[in-house]
This record gives sequence, structure tokens and C-alpha cells, in this order.
Amino acid sequence: MISTASSSLASSLNATATSSKRLSGLVSGLDTDTLVKQLTSGTQSKIDKQGQLKQIALWRQQSYREVTKALQEFQSKYFSSATSSSSILNAAFFNSTSIKNTSSFLNVSGSASAAKNMVVTGITQLAQQAGFASKHKVSDQTISGAVSDVWRPSTVAGSTITVNYDGKDYQLALDSDFTFAKDDDISKVTDALNAKIAKTDGLADNVNFKVEDGKVILAKTGSSSADIKITDGSDGLLKGLGLSKDTSGSTVIEGGDTNTDSFFKSTLTAGSTLDIEIDGNAYTLTIPSDTSISSEDSLGTLSVKAILEEAIRSNPDLKDKLSVDITGNTVSFSSSAGALKITGGSQNLLQGLGLTKIEDKNFALTGTYSYENLVSSYLGDSLSGSTLTVSLDGVDKYITFKESDNQKGLYSTPEKLAEYIQNSLTASYGKDADGNSKFQVSYDDTTKSLNFKAASSTSIIAIESSDVSGILGKTGALGIYAGETNRLNTNKDLEDVQENLATPLVASSADGTYGITINDKTFTFKSTDTINTILKTINNDAQANVTITYSSVNDTFSITAKNGGSGSRVDIEEVGDGNLAAVLFGTVPPKGASESTEDYTLQKAQDAVMTVSFDGNPANAITITRSENKFTLDGVDFELLAEMDSTVEKPITFSVNNQTDDLYDKIKSFVDDYNAIIKLCNDKVSERKDTDETYDPLTDAQKADMSEDEIKNWEAKAKKGILNGDSILSNLSVDLRSSMTDQVASMKAALYEIGIATKANDYSANGQLTIDEETLKNALNNNPDKVASLFTSEDGIAARMQSIINKNIKTTGGDGILITKAGVDNSTKVDNSTLTQAVTDYNTKIKELKTLLETQQEQYYAKFTRLEQYLSNMNSQAALFLTDTSS
Repeated sequence: MISTASSSLASSLNATATSSKRLSGLVSGLDTDTLVKQLTSGTQSKIDKQGQLKQIALWRQQSYREVTKALQEFQSKYFSSATSSSSILNAAFFNSTSIKNTSSFLNVSGSASAAKNMVVTGITQLAQQAGFASKHKVSDQTISGAVSDVWRPSTVAGSTITVNYDGKDYQLALDSDFTFAKDDDISKVTDALNAKIAKTDGLADNVNFKVEDGKVILAKTGSSSADIKITDGSDGLLKGLGLSKDTSGSTVIEGGDTNTDSFFKSTLTAGSTLDIEIDGNAYTLTIPSDTSISSEDSLGTLSVKAILEEAIRSNPDLKDKLSVDITGNTVSFSSSAGALKITGGSQNLLQGLGLTKIEDKNFALTGTYSYENLVSSYLGDSLSGSTLTVSLDGVDKYITFKESDNQKGLYSTPEKLAEYIQNSLTASYGKDADGNSKFQVSYDDTTKSLNFKAASSTSIIAIESSDVSGILGKTGALGIYAGETNRLNTNKDLEDVQENLATPLVASSADGTYGITINDKTFTFKSTDTINTILKTINNDAQANVTITYSSVNDTFSITAKNGGSGSRVDIEEVGDGNLAAVLFGTVPPKGASESTEDYTLQKAQDAVMTVSFDGNPANAITITRSENKFTLDGVDFELLAEMDSTVEKPITFSVNNQTDDLYDKIKSFVDDYNAIIKLCNDKVSERKDTDETYDPLTDAQKADMSEDEIKNWEAKAKKGILNGDSILSNLSVDLRSSMTDQVASMKAALYEIGIATKANDYSANGQLTIDEETLKNALNNNPDKVASLFTSEDGIAARMQSIINKNIKTTGGDGILITKAGVDNSTKVDNSTLTQAVTDYNTKIKELKTLLETQQEQYYAKFTRLEQYLSNMNSQAALFLTDTSS
């Protein structure tokens, strides 16, 4: 018994030793983990200490940032804008009176004392800037997409090729909507790549692709002495161009034979099906995954057979009932389980396997294999089971393409598809008063396109989305982008927008640029510039001085001078042989035009004309002419709204509303917010730690033995006095108090004179202010200018306080004191603050100490493991000795 037990224990220990470097005290009985923990406790204590110092730094940082946030909010509310109603920088902030105006012909604001003496006796003309609204429909108001009942999808879109020039790699990527058709020339791809090269800094003007004698060549045109190289690229793109990876040349890289077939889909699509009937029972044979098939028949048919056999094996109901054979190009199906019928399925399988219809619903069991048909896509199959979301004037409806073979036949050709969609649209949106469908669709056999239009020229239609991929997009079944509308897409560039324009766009010069001259300023645009870029460029130009806008409802552009009144103008001219102006505006008004026409509505340039008296006597009114409808007279801001006519019996006069109470409330709010900041700073500086017990930050080990509430209460005590006596906050508090209470030198006056002063004999207030309501309101009523000047003069309270706030929290042109010390929350700048650097240093030290701790632990565990192994060996020898003795 002793021998067996000892031997078994030795085997167990040996097994443990081979599976782990550490042996717990199974033999020695020692608590190894506790011993190692005790032996390394010194290093762990150092880690804990660094962690506590790091936590204190984080708490200090958080406390500073509370003050920074308060200052930022105070600055944002009272100093950030000259127009905000709460901003002291706003001249209207200190208005103790307002103008009372009941007229619908104009708005007034500003100096109430000046307005009460004004009498407006007439507004005979409003200002108008020169301009016109075109009646030319910019777009063809049609959504069109190339549609076919069967097609071989191009896979070249988004493909890449990486060219190395002068030792640096440049990746060129074809656009995700790039299309390549069977009859397209290979130069369409090289032209697209060259367009990418032209936009790539470092590669432009240094290399280009060209086609010579049917072969693609990459030529070096730059001065670098290094070889040009093709270092990487999409396999299909490279193969189609006849190029290879890791090829180079001193001046040219010449490709081999091109193979445009590589640009097209060569896979049998996963999910393709055949509907099978055996002995009266229905089954579905499904292709389990996308599988690439060679275009060479001998290889293709072999792989297709393997694919079909795998699909049969994957279907437990079919694997012993259905067989397939492909001999040469002949495909045949058979079954040993009963009468076999093929009743339907995906068109790519039926057509690719040559399974022709022999009855109303059945297909032949033998066919001729066609690679092209097998890898092609079919309209009915692609649309089957999808839902298309369309919109008419913002109202969404849904077109569902049902999956059954009978339903699939209703949209399997472009002609049938147009009829199917039209029936759905008419059912969804109805017809107009003339009996026409509000949302119309048709198929144009000449252009091979599916076209969507609205019955009303003011209605906006859209093809919003599809719940199935491969339906929308230039390479999708419908050939239409998701989100396409029957209006001008201003996000498209001039090249892409061509297909949507009512008037074909013609370049202005041989270099392919487009130009337009507006008010003698000529603008030139590239084909890659978007309509939005054109509008923004012109609208932001001071010399052109116009604003161009597009109305999606009317599908028209309008253009108006920004200012100038009767002196404004909008003169538009074409540049060179181009027609950009005609594309945007149709017919533009000739210089000096004065009447609207059937092509445009003209807005005549004119000044605003108003008669006003400044002494309250209408008889003394004078005529004021201005180029804008908004202007200022003697501190009163006018906005003219309408011309006065004979129905106005009396002149327009203004009265004054007293706003003393409102202004008092705004000043009180300012003082209250100031007091809150002072209190925040003073509380942090004066707060002391509890003297009865020390509360250091908790270590991880301590937290493990405490509840969440215990941890929360402990840390609240540990944070107390974290900034006690802090000089930064003390200085900030003193500076803010000085900015508010010191005399404004330019006025030889101070806030206490208008009732705002520190609390007398209240040392606990420590700089907080109180307001004597009666004194302040008296000052607002009798000397409002003095109140305003105390705050807004060049050396006034606002300027002084802004300077102090910026000194502490600015983040540009050198950081403020608080930012330098503690950084700021949610900043995009790199935080180099003192406390952040301290935290980083603590993290580094903790990481180093943890590495040391791991090393020490491993060393001690290794020693204990050797001890256990030694004892285990001794036990084994003892067991053998006992066995020999007993025998």
C-alpha cells in the first residue's frame, strides 16, 4: 500500500512538473503563493505607492479642470460674442430702454433716446440688388439606369495597382463605380488610371499608362534616375492589362497580351438553385458558395461538375437520389430513386447548363454547358426577393420583387420590369387629374435604359435604396445610384453630372476646362470640380459680388448681387467655346436689360428711399437713400420691410419702453456667476483634510475588501484639501476680485458707486460681491452710460476680466496657467500639461516595477519548484527502497 501510494504521488508530481514551471506545495505542504507574495511585498508596496501618487495627481488635475470649465462657461456666456444677448460685449446689453414700434413697414432697434424724436413719413422704395431668376430647367428631370436582361458584371471597379517611382510606392485605385463593358477598349482603363495619376502628388507628370500595338505600357516621363516598378495590384486588373507584380524598367514597363475577360465576373454565384422533382417529391439544389470557374471549357466543366456534386452531397435529401455527369460540354442529370424532373431554378444555372424548357414548367435533363451563361447575371434572379424604396415629394413607398418563378417572369426583361414597376408605382401614388401616373417609368430600347419621371415638373422623385446589394449603383442591376433624384445632384462633378443635364456641357478650352465670367471676374473649373465647388467658389468671391442658389423644386438657378443697391449688377458671359452659363441659366439677361422675359425673371437694381424727420416734426422730414434695406441713423438701426402706400394715414412714430428691471437682472446674473467662481476657488484653497485620520488613495487590494459605498466614502475624504493653499487658485481669485473692485482709471470710478461692492465686514465672503438693488437701479435710470462704461471702456471690467481669464485658460498662442498645469477635458490638442506628464511618469514607473515584480515572482517560484521536485525525487527513491525491502 505504501509503495503504491508513493509511486502514484511521484507520478502525479512529475506530471505536474512537465506541464507547468510552477509546482504548488503538494509535497512540501508549503503555501507557495503566500510565501512568494510575502517575499515580493516590498516591490508591491512600491507599486502601490506610485499608484497612490498617480491617483492624487489625477484628483488634482480633475479639481483644476473644474475651475477651468467654470471659467470657460463664464467666458462663453459673457465674452464670446458681440451679438449674444447675454454678452457684455454686445452694445445692446446695457440698454435700459427699448424702442416700441407697432409698424409692419419696418423694424427698429438701438438708441431709444434718438428714436423717440424720429418720425418716418414715407417709405417709397425698398432696396433691391440686381439679379435674375432663370426659368431654364437645369436637369433632364429623369432618373436613368442601363438595364439588361442578362449581363456579365464587371469586377474591375475599385481595383488597385501600386506604382513605385523614385523609391516611393503610390497606390492607384479605380473608382468604386467604374464600369467596363464587353465592347469597351482597354484604353478606358488606362485613361482612368492616368486620371488618378494626374491627381497624385509625386506621381503626376512622372509616369503614365499608354496602349501601343494592343499592349499596355507604363512609361516614365519624369527625371528620376531610378527604375519605375509595379510592386502590387489586384490580380484581375493586372491580368487584364497584361502586367505583373514585381516588374520594373528603367524607362518603360511593357505588358504582355491583354485579357479584358479578367475584368468580368468568373464565379458561380452562391445561392443559385435548381428546383428538382423526384418521384413526385420537390427538392431544391443550392450552390453552397461562390466558386471561381475557369473560362477554358475543359477545366470549367470539371470544376462545375465538382461544384454540383458538392451541392448534392450538402443536401441530405438529395445526396443518394441525384447524379450529375458532364462529358465534354454535355451536362446530364439522372436519378435512381424515381422519375426525375427539373421544374425551375436560377437562370444562370438553367442557362449555363443549357437546360431548355420542354414543357410548360419542366426543363430538359440534358443540356450543353456554357461558361458565359453560367457566370452571367440575370435580371429576374438579381431582383428576386428584393425591395426597392422610392420616393415622391418626400413620401416613401416600396416595390417588392416576389421570389416565385411565376412572379420572377413578370420582371425578367427590361420591358416587363418597366411594366411591373409602373403598376406598383401607380398603385402606390395614384394618378393626377389628367389620368397620368404621378410617378412614371418606361424602358427606352434605343438607349437600353430604364427611365423614371414625375408627371409634375415640380415633383421630386428619388430611388432611395434597396434592401439587397447588387441592385443599385452603376454596376447594379438597375444601373442607378442609391439616392438618385430627378434633380441636379450638386455633389457630382462636371464629368459625372453630364448625364443628368438638360443641355450638354461643352468645355471652354482645349485643355478640357470650363469657364464663366461674372461681373468681369473669370472663373475656370476642371471636370473634377463639383457643382457645389463652382457655387462656393463664385459665391465667396468679393469681386463677383453675387450669390448663386439652386432651387430643387423648380430645378432652376437664380443669381443676385450681394449689395450695391442701384449700383449693383449681374453681368454674365461665356468663356471661349464653352457653355457653362447656358447650362446653368439658359438664356442670361444682356447688359442693361430692364424687363423680364419668358426665359428669366429680372430683379431691377434700386436703392431704398425713406423720408424721416429727426426733430419730431413731420414737416421737417428729409429723404434718406441707402443701398440696403438695413442701415443705421444716429444709433437707430432700421430694417425696411415694405413700401408705405396711401392706406397709411399717419406718419410712423416711436415710443420708449423702460427696461431697467431686465438690465438689473442681467447684471445680477453676471455678479452671481462671478461669485460662484470666486467661491469655487476659495473653497478649494481653504478646504482642509480631516485631522483625525489619514485617508490615502486606496490600493487595488484594499478596494477588493470594501463595498462600493465604502470606497466612495473613503475617496471623498481622501480628496478633501487636495488643493489646500494652492497658489494658482489663490492668485486667480485675487486677480478676479481686483478686476471687479479696482477703480476704472479712465473714468475715475468704481463699481461700488453704482451699488456693487464686497460684503462689508464679512470675511467669510472672501471677495464675493453684493448688489444694493436701489442704488443700482437708480444708476441705471439716471446714469446708464456710466454703468455701461464701467464694464465696456477700454480699461473697464470686461477688458480686465477677459485678460485674466485668457491668462489662465487660453489654448492658443501659448497655454494659460491652468491649462499648462492640468490641461483641459475633450481637447484635440496634445496634452503636455504638468499633471498629465506626472501621470505619464507614474505609469512608466508602475510598468517598470510590475516587470520587476514578475521577474522576482518567477525567480521565487522557480526555487520552490526545484524544492518540490527535489522532495518528489526523494519520495520516489524512498518508495523504491521500501519495495526492495519488502520483496
